[in-house]
Amino acid sequence: MSTDVIDTGLSLLLLLLAYKALFTEDLLAAIVSFVGVGLIAALMWAYQSAPDIAIAEAAIGAGVTGALLLVTWNRLGQPTAPLARYQGLVGIATTTVVLAAGLYFFTFWQPGSMGLSTLVNNNLIESGVNNPVTAVLLNYRSFDTLMEIAVLFVTLVGLRALKLELPPVTIDLNPVVRPLIQIMFPLIFLLGGYTLWAGADYPGGAFQAGAIWAGALVLLYFSGVLTSISQRMSGAAVWGLAIFVAAALITYALSGVVLSYVLFEPGIWILVIEAFAAISIAVTLFSMFVPKIRLKQIDQ
Repeated sequence: MSTDVIDTGLSLLLLLLAYKALFTEDLLAAIVSFVGVGLIAALMWAYQSAPDIAIAEAAIGAGVTGALLLVTWNRLGQPTAPLARYQGLVGIATTTVVLAAGLYFFTFWQPGSMGLSTLVNNNLIESGVNNPVTAVLLNYRSFDTLMEIAVLFVTLVGLRALKLELPPVTIDLNPVVRPLIQIMFPLIFLLGGYTLWAGADYPGGAFQAGAIWAGALVLLYFSGVLTSISQRMSGAAVWGLAIFVAAALITYALSGVVLSYVLFEPGIWILVIEAFAAISIAVTLFSMFVPKIRLKQIDQ
């Protein structure tokens, strides 16, 4: 099968699912379609040889976000008023076309441009890592990643400020489930640690490791071992942003450039920033996901 056929098929399927997610009157169908969009997007990133982004899209864009939407849909009880089928469709389509054309022009049509991949690969040794995606996220455009961590933290603060009083959810806890999860938790935790460490050379990094650790915390929560979100755990949500900001201030004081890594090897800076960012991402996603739960043991 030719590359053009695969690209066209995936693009059409993505647009179809996106349309379904935006304009269907069934909220559950919209959520399923949204998750489908995330999975197709992950597949497209993987097909474009960007497995790091594919992993993050599948874990966060489809997995965690889809789970949050399903929890919200379950708590709504009744469907909300349906969206108008064609409301804003022309505006959305026009904006999308204009943005896509602009991105294409500035990426491929600028005279004398070597292309982003060439620039990244030519300076990869100086970045401190061997993975070009990590080099871009934590070195070449590290300020953008700092803002992404800040947005995630502000989202959690806003959610806490709402002080939502949600009814508790009762879950029947089978006695076989708890020991199984207790066995799985350290394995998943180690997988997240490996994903974080491997991000310097292979697909992985803070966002991927954070999503894996968040999933491990959710499993531990549903096993009944972790019964609440402690104050100490909630405080870890700010660690990533705090360390990132501290690194920005230190590097600016030493070199006059924000996040221009000096004094130590760039790889050390990147590893420390990613480690604390992964912890914050895990705690933030976990804090946004878990509902109030009443666990009930099943007698066998």
